[in-house]
Amino acid sequence: MGDELALAQDRLLRAIARARAGQEPGLAQKVRRRGESAAQLLGGLLRAGRSRPADPRAFDSQLEQLARALGELVGWLGVARFQTLDGQIYLGELGLRGDVGSSARALVEELAKHEVGGLCFRAPPDGAAARALVAALTAKPAGVDPCQALRVELARQRALSVEPAPRGPGPEGEADERRRPGESAARMARLVAEALAAAAEGRAPEVLPLRRAVADLLDGGLEAPEAWEALSDATTPPAHAALVALVAMLVGSGAGLRRAVLQDLGVAALLHDLGYASARAGRGREGLLGHPGEGVRIMLRQAGFGEGKVRRLRAVLDHHRDHAEPRGAPSGLGQMLRLADDYATACRLGAGRVTPADVLGAMVHEAGNAYHPALLQTMINVLGGHPPGTLLELTDGRLARSVSPVRRPGTFATPLVRVQVAGAQAPTPLLDLAAEGGVRRALPG
Repeated sequence: MGDELALAQDRLLRAIARARAGQEPGLAQKVRRRGESAAQLLGGLLRAGRSRPADPRAFDSQLEQLARALGELVGWLGVARFQTLDGQIYLGELGLRGDVGSSARALVEELAKHEVGGLCFRAPPDGAAARALVAALTAKPAGVDPCQALRVELARQRALSVEPAPRGPGPEGEADERRRPGESAARMARLVAEALAAAAEGRAPEVLPLRRAVADLLDGGLEAPEAWEALSDATTPPAHAALVALVAMLVGSGAGLRRAVLQDLGVAALLHDLGYASARAGRGREGLLGHPGEGVRIMLRQAGFGEGKVRRLRAVLDHHRDHAEPRGAPSGLGQMLRLADDYATACRLGAGRVTPADVLGAMVHEAGNAYHPALLQTMINVLGGHPPGTLLELTDGRLARSVSPVRRPGTFATPLVRVQVAGAQAPTPLLDLAAEGGVRRALPG
């Protein structure tokens, strides 16, 4: 049957080569234009469908156009997945223009009435399926679980090519909570757990929720103590992945990556151990060597092949490769991911025996071999002399734990800390060592 992993990697490398050669420069534009057309058509049909024309064939032309547009999208992408988030429509990961008109806005509104967050077209719908979808969406929503009721109705009408997805948390009244750094970090870990479960069942993980959690954390600030404290006990695979994402994005930010690339780095970090969810990766050393490629194989099931997806695939594929590989250096994102993963893993394995600064010191010995020297120095610069999680003895004899990386110039050795108080029922207030106090020494633990 052949080596499927090798074939998948070969297809990935050839696709990257085509993209670099400029052979597919217009695909994303074509997909976006056709997606906007389909969203407008469906939204317009939903608005017009509420008028209940006497002639049921009045909208045949628009239904045929909709079916044709969706058929083209399925042909290009394999799966055409429309999702709504914060009032905007996405096709896969492509955000459709906000000015596509009232018809597209009507689509968002009509889906919301049925508590539907998206529509997934796994096959080109025919005219009958398109008509059944419009009729079901313009009908009065069910009083209980309207999204599931919509699924049942579409199945009854044999419109099997379309699958409604439930709506996720909306922005109303939840945006502030969602963007709190601690909640964003914890949510990243929860989403990784869901992605691992999906991969174990043979399904590709959903990228958009992961990307949104990453974006929320960027908005809240990578230096926020709440984010680091939320992931202070990163002993489970999901929490480890979230911590790796936090460290990697901090390094990427220090290296000057633009926001879109930082988001791709964060998503890649969240998915970097996805391959372990498959038995094909193996166990022990075999699993260590095989899980990057197996993770890429799983990620290749995701529809579409845009620039962001290529960056994520390369990062995951490269994240255990040395900087000084004879066959060529890994991608920049892959090297940042390698740094963050090795750092987080070494801190976990050395807990109670070494300090995070000791881990960084050991990594310095591999600069130029396992790690890019400039990127390693960047990581040291942004984590600081007492990285988050370091147990410190202060000059007044109290014990405290560092809860922040470097947050501004001049704070390399003076992080924010929480003093350790035996039997305390609540966290102590943050203490800024740049303003008061000092460090006598760092302790393992």
